[in-house]
Amino acid sequence: GNDLYNASPDVQELLTVDKADQTISFDLVDSYDIETESDPITLTATATSGLAVGFQVDGPATLEGNLLTPTGLGTVTITAGQEGDSNHNPAPDVVMELSVVNSALGLSPAEVGISVYPNPTQHFLHIELNENTLTSLSIHTMDGKILLREDIESKTAKLDVSIIPPGVYMMVLKNHKNIVGTSRLIME
Repeated sequence: GNDLYNASPDVQELLTVDKADQTISFDLVDSYDIETESDPITLTATATSGLAVGFQVDGPATLEGNLLTPTGLGTVTITAGQEGDSNHNPAPDVVMELSVVNSALGLSPAEVGISVYPNPTQHFLHIELNENTLTSLSIHTMDGKILLREDIESKTAKLDVSIIPPGVYMMVLKNHKNIVGTSRLIME
């Protein structure tokens, strides 16, 4: 108060400050060609709060920090998330998909100097190389799941494939860096 007015009584008010909402901005290329690209992809995302954004991956890729390295063919699902803090609510996750492709998939084993026989087969696959440049052979379901992967250490190999049920599969032949050939495999 003062000379003209009495002091007013104290008034207690409750002030509630809600956490701020936030969103994530996340851009990603839609495909990655493992035949022509070898560098990891740097994932970049920002939250409107300024807080750090984290990533999770599902599919044929590895993630180290924010470096995504495709490891096989198929779809990689990347989720960007921000959990919030004492001032911000968690941001809604942003989910992006990356198609990992190979522009050389049209090459058959014969076109790259590799013989794989018999096809169809029930028990064994024989592999013969013109040069010892092949490092692995993998057999995939048509949706990309790896059923069998074998390292190839010489110019000839015999693989037991009897554990694979009858059906049609994709054979993927790799050297140390890239896929060098693909072929359909029929299991009887």
